[in-house]
Amino acid sequence: NNEIILKSFKDIKDNILVSEDDFKAIMQITNDINVKTIEETEKREKVMNNKKPILTYILILINVIVFALMYIYGNGSEDIETLKNLGANYILLTKAGEYYRLITSGFLHIGVIHLLLNMYSLYIVGTQVEYFYGKVKYIIIYLFSLIMGSLFTVVFSSSNTVAAGASGAIFGLLGALLYFGYSYRGYIGNSIINQVL
Repeated sequence: NNEIILKSFKDIKDNILVSEDDFKAIMQITNDINVKTIEETEKREKVMNNKKPILTYILILINVIVFALMYIYGNGSEDIETLKNLGANYILLTKAGEYYRLITSGFLHIGVIHLLLNMYSLYIVGTQVEYFYGKVKYIIIYLFSLIMGSLFTVVFSSSNTVAAGASGAIFGLLGALLYFGYSYRGYIGNSIINQVL
């Protein structure tokens, strides 16, 4: 507001500006910038508020359904044979050509605590990544991270290891969130980076 500036800086006209017209021009530019900023903020908020993290909810639902199926069609989520039969990343079978296990293992969880912690993490991190990147990039990041996490398990684990869980995908989402926060820190500050770290 022009009056506030004049009250705060009483001698601004005398010390900085050559004429009254210069001062009016600067005040008009400042006012125009403020109006434009408010309009863009309202427009951005309107678009962003309509976004629902549908894919995150779907991924959580799939994980919970698969967890229930482990008890319905097997001997529970901690039974090795049930895990192998439903697609856990059993290193021997994965190396023998059953590459689908790189993906299916990301939807199996070993025990209720494992499921709850991963689904809570997916909810917290996934909703933000889906919000910032959009649905298509989100699912690409999720699946790429899931596969890479499974591949690291194959490379760095012993042959008789049976691995399962969405942790690799969630860590990939966390990395994408950290990258977003770092890339846009000029606009949003360090809030996302601080939240992740």
